[in-house]
Amino acid sequence: MKRSALPATPPPARAPAVVDARPALERELSDLRLQVAERALAAYEGGAAERAKLAALMTAIETIEFQVAANSLAHDLAKRLDRDAVAVWRGQVEANPVEATVGITKKQCCRMCTEAHGCIITGAQCAHPITVGGVGPRLQGNEATRALFNAALAHIMPKRAAQVSAREQEDDAA
Repeated sequence: MKRSALPATPPPARAPAVVDARPALERELSDLRLQVAERALAAYEGGAAERAKLAALMTAIETIEFQVAANSLAHDLAKRLDRDAVAVWRGQVEANPVEATVGITKKQCCRMCTEAHGCIITGAQCAHPITVGGVGPRLQGNEATRALFNAALAHIMPKRAAQVSAREQEDDAA
Protein backbone atom coordinates (compact mmCIF):
# COMPACT_ATOMS: atom_id res chain seq x y z
CA MET A 1 0.00 0.00 0.00
CA LYS A 2 1.27 3.48 -0.89
CA ARG A 3 2.42 5.59 2.06
CA SER A 4 0.45 8.82 2.54
CA ALA A 5 2.30 12.09 1.84
CA LEU A 6 -0.41 14.05 3.63
CA PRO A 7 0.58 14.81 7.24
CA ALA A 8 -1.87 13.33 9.75
CA THR A 9 -1.78 16.51 11.84
CA PRO A 10 -0.53 20.07 11.44
CA PRO A 11 2.96 20.85 12.76
CA PRO A 12 3.20 21.03 16.55
CA ALA A 13 2.08 24.33 18.04
CA ARG A 14 4.87 26.74 18.95
CA ALA A 15 2.96 29.13 21.22
CA PRO A 16 2.78 26.82 24.25
CA ALA A 17 6.59 26.53 24.32
CA VAL A 18 6.89 30.32 24.62
CA VAL A 19 4.58 30.36 27.62
CA ASP A 20 6.22 27.28 29.17
CA ALA A 21 9.73 28.76 28.85
CA ARG A 22 9.03 31.96 30.77
CA PRO A 23 9.16 30.57 34.35
CA ALA A 24 12.55 28.91 33.65
CA LEU A 25 13.87 32.20 32.24
CA GLU A 26 12.67 34.08 35.31
CA ARG A 27 14.38 31.52 37.59
CA GLU A 28 17.59 31.81 35.57
CA LEU A 29 17.43 35.59 35.78
CA SER A 30 16.97 35.42 39.54
CA ASP A 31 19.94 33.05 39.86
CA LEU A 32 22.13 35.37 37.77
CA ARG A 33 21.16 38.41 39.86
CA LEU A 34 22.28 36.56 42.98
CA GLN A 35 25.79 36.40 41.47
CA VAL A 36 26.15 40.16 40.91
CA ALA A 37 27.60 41.11 44.31
CA GLU A 38 30.11 38.26 44.29
CA ARG A 39 31.25 38.97 40.72
CA ALA A 40 31.51 42.72 41.39
CA LEU A 41 33.72 42.10 44.44
CA ALA A 42 35.86 39.69 42.42
CA ALA A 43 36.21 42.37 39.70
CA TYR A 44 37.47 44.89 42.26
CA GLU A 45 39.96 42.41 43.64
CA GLY A 46 40.96 40.42 40.57
CA GLY A 47 41.57 42.72 37.65
CA ALA A 48 40.77 42.36 33.93
CA ALA A 49 39.80 38.67 33.88
CA GLU A 50 37.28 39.15 36.68
CA ARG A 51 35.91 42.33 35.02
CA ALA A 52 35.34 40.27 31.86
CA LYS A 53 33.34 37.74 33.92
CA LEU A 54 31.30 40.61 35.41
CA ALA A 55 30.64 42.00 31.93
CA ALA A 56 29.55 38.54 30.72
CA LEU A 57 27.17 38.30 33.69
CA MET A 58 25.74 41.74 32.89
CA THR A 59 25.22 40.72 29.23
CA ALA A 60 23.49 37.48 30.29
CA ILE A 61 21.17 39.40 32.65
CA GLU A 62 20.32 42.02 29.99
CA THR A 63 19.66 39.34 27.39
CA ILE A 64 17.28 37.40 29.62
CA GLU A 65 15.53 40.61 30.78
CA PHE A 66 14.98 41.55 27.14
CA GLN A 67 13.71 38.05 26.30
CA VAL A 68 11.26 38.13 29.22
CA ALA A 69 10.09 41.61 28.19
CA ALA A 70 9.55 40.38 24.62
CA ASN A 71 7.63 37.29 25.78
CA SER A 72 4.18 38.59 24.79
CA LEU A 73 5.46 39.63 21.35
CA ALA A 74 7.03 36.20 20.82
CA HIS A 75 3.83 34.51 22.02
CA ASP A 76 1.66 36.58 19.67
CA LEU A 77 3.93 35.74 16.74
CA ALA A 78 3.95 32.04 17.64
CA LYS A 79 0.12 32.00 17.83
CA ARG A 80 -0.12 33.61 14.38
CA LEU A 81 2.39 31.15 12.93
CA ASP A 82 0.47 28.27 14.53
CA ARG A 83 -2.81 29.48 12.98
CA ASP A 84 -1.10 29.82 9.59
CA ALA A 85 0.37 26.30 9.86
CA VAL A 86 -3.05 24.83 10.66
CA ALA A 87 -4.57 26.73 7.71
CA VAL A 88 -1.89 25.38 5.35
CA TRP A 89 -2.45 21.85 6.67
CA ARG A 90 -6.22 22.23 6.29
CA GLY A 91 -5.65 23.40 2.70
CA GLN A 92 -3.63 20.25 2.03
CA VAL A 93 -6.43 18.14 3.51
CA GLU A 94 -9.09 19.87 1.42
CA ALA A 95 -6.98 19.50 -1.73
CA ASN A 96 -6.68 15.73 -1.17
CA PRO A 97 -10.05 14.54 0.17
CA VAL A 98 -9.59 10.88 -0.87
CA GLU A 99 -6.19 10.64 0.79
CA ALA A 100 -7.34 12.59 3.86
CA THR A 101 -10.15 10.13 4.59
CA VAL A 102 -8.17 6.90 4.11
CA GLY A 103 -8.76 4.49 6.97
CA ILE A 104 -12.33 5.48 7.77
CA THR A 105 -14.57 2.48 8.46
CA LYS A 106 -18.28 2.01 9.07
CA LYS A 107 -17.71 2.28 12.82
CA GLN A 108 -14.56 4.32 13.20
CA CYS A 109 -13.18 7.67 12.06
CA CYS A 110 -9.96 7.82 10.05
CA ARG A 111 -6.50 8.41 11.53
CA MET A 112 -6.68 12.15 10.81
CA CYS A 113 -9.66 12.82 13.08
CA THR A 114 -8.26 13.94 16.43
CA GLU A 115 -9.44 15.56 19.62
CA ALA A 116 -7.10 18.50 19.01
CA HIS A 117 -8.03 19.21 15.38
CA GLY A 118 -11.54 17.83 15.15
CA CYS A 119 -13.16 15.85 12.40
CA ILE A 120 -11.17 15.75 9.18
CA ILE A 121 -14.38 16.32 7.22
CA THR A 122 -15.57 19.48 8.99
CA GLY A 123 -12.56 20.63 10.99
CA ALA A 124 -14.81 20.66 14.05
CA GLN A 125 -17.73 18.41 15.02
CA CYS A 126 -17.82 14.81 13.77
CA ALA A 127 -19.49 14.23 10.42
CA HIS A 128 -18.86 10.49 10.04
CA PRO A 129 -21.09 9.33 7.16
CA ILE A 130 -22.52 6.37 9.12
CA THR A 131 -22.30 7.16 12.84
CA VAL A 132 -23.38 10.81 12.45
CA GLY A 133 -24.90 10.75 8.99
CA GLY A 134 -23.95 14.14 7.60
CA VAL A 135 -22.21 17.46 7.95
CA GLY A 136 -25.16 19.48 9.18
CA PRO A 137 -26.95 22.38 7.49
CA ARG A 138 -24.33 24.98 8.32
CA LEU A 139 -21.66 23.22 6.22
CA GLN A 140 -23.85 21.78 3.45
CA GLY A 141 -22.84 24.51 1.02
CA ASN A 142 -19.11 24.22 1.67
CA GLU A 143 -17.60 22.46 -1.36
CA ALA A 144 -14.46 21.32 0.47
CA THR A 145 -16.53 19.81 3.28
CA ARG A 146 -18.82 18.08 0.77
CA ALA A 147 -15.80 16.68 -1.10
CA LEU A 148 -14.32 15.31 2.14
CA PHE A 149 -17.67 13.83 3.17
CA ASN A 150 -18.14 12.21 -0.24
CA ALA A 151 -14.60 10.81 -0.19
CA ALA A 152 -15.23 9.33 3.27
CA LEU A 153 -18.51 7.88 2.07
CA ALA A 154 -16.73 6.39 -0.97
CA HIS A 155 -14.29 4.58 1.32
CA ILE A 156 -17.16 3.08 3.34
CA MET A 157 -19.97 2.66 0.81
CA PRO A 158 -18.77 3.12 -2.79
CA LYS A 159 -22.19 2.50 -4.40
CA ARG A 160 -23.91 5.03 -2.13
CA ALA A 161 -21.17 7.57 -2.80
CA ALA A 162 -21.66 7.20 -6.54
CA GLN A 163 -25.39 7.90 -6.12
CA VAL A 164 -24.71 10.99 -4.00
CA SER A 165 -22.13 12.25 -6.50
CA ALA A 166 -24.52 11.77 -9.43
CA ARG A 167 -27.27 13.63 -7.56
CA GLU A 168 -24.92 16.52 -6.76
CA GLN A 169 -23.84 16.75 -10.40
CA GLU A 170 -27.51 16.91 -11.45
CA ASP A 171 -28.13 19.66 -8.88
CA ASP A 172 -25.09 21.61 -10.12
CA ALA A 173 -26.23 21.30 -13.72
CA ALA A 174 -29.72 22.58 -12.90
